[in-house]
Amino acid sequence: MQQGILRTGKSLCHKEGMNKPVKVDIISIEDVKVTDGMLYSGSMEERTRKVNESIMREAVGNSKYELAIKLLNSLLVQDVAHIKASIEKYRDEIRRAYIKNGISFIGGGYERELQSMAMVSAVVQCLLSGTYKVKELPGDEFEEELEKLIQNPCDDHIKKIRDILKKLYGDDPSYKGKYIIAMLVVNQHEKEMDVRNTIKNYFVFPDDSTVEDIMKMIKEG
Repeated sequence: MQQGILRTGKSLCHKEGMNKPVKVDIISIEDVKVTDGMLYSGSMEERTRKVNESIMREAVGNSKYELAIKLLNSLLVQDVAHIKASIEKYRDEIRRAYIKNGISFIGGGYERELQSMAMVSAVVQCLLSGTYKVKELPGDEFEEELEKLIQNPCDDHIKKIRDILKKLYGDDPSYKGKYIIAMLVVNQHEKEMDVRNTIKNYFVFPDDSTVEDIMKMIKEG
C-alpha cells in the first residue's frame, strides 16, 4: 500500500515488530492558527538573555575554575577592597576568554550581567562538591545576593553573603576559609616548599594579615 493512494483523513501506522503497516483514520480536529505573536510571545529581552547565557557558558566553560576558588576564598576571609579587586580581575579574565575565542553576544548592554552570571555559577559549583562543599545546598537567595555583591561590592552585601555562608557551612566563614586553605597547604606540603607563597596562590590579591593567620594555623597544627 502506498501513501499516494490514501484518501484524506487516512494514514499508515507502523512500528518495529509489525509485519506490515496498518491503515488508520485521523480524527478531525479544529484548525488552530499559530501566529508570529504566539511563537514569539513573551519577553524578547528574556529570550535574548537566555541565548547569551548559553553562549557565555560555552565560551568560558570550566577554564576559570581556579579563579572561582580564589574569589570564594576572598569572599570568605578578605575585606571589601580585596573582594572588589578580585571580582574585577575575574571579570577581566572572563572577557579575555570570550574575546580570544571570537565570541560575540546578541544585542548590547548584557556583558557585565553575563560576566556576573558566569562568576555566580562558578562559585556555586565550588560550594556543591569538593573541599569547599557546604552542608546545605545554596538556594536562590544566595545566588541573588552574590550577584548583587558582584555587581556592587560593598560591606552590606558582603555581610549578607557571609551570613548565608555561615548557615551553609554551620561555621564562621572567615575561620572556615582559612582552615580549608591551611589544610590544603599541609596536604600538598613538600620539602623546601615556600609555604607563604603557596598560601598567597589561593587568592587573586593576597593580603598579609590573612596570610599570617593561615601560617599560624599551619604551625599550630
